[in-house]
Amino acid sequence: MAPEALDASVAAILQEPADSLEEELVQLDRVHAVLRDALQDN
Repeated sequence: MAPEALDASVAAILQEPADSLEEELVQLDRVHAVLRDALQDN
């Protein structure tokens, strides 16, 4: 994944509203998955 695409993916996830800690946890889990996948691809 290109660095620009990675930045865009992470930013899009983190810009979603999180009204509770549980929703924030889900967001962070999704960001973690994106980062993990990007690292495995390289």
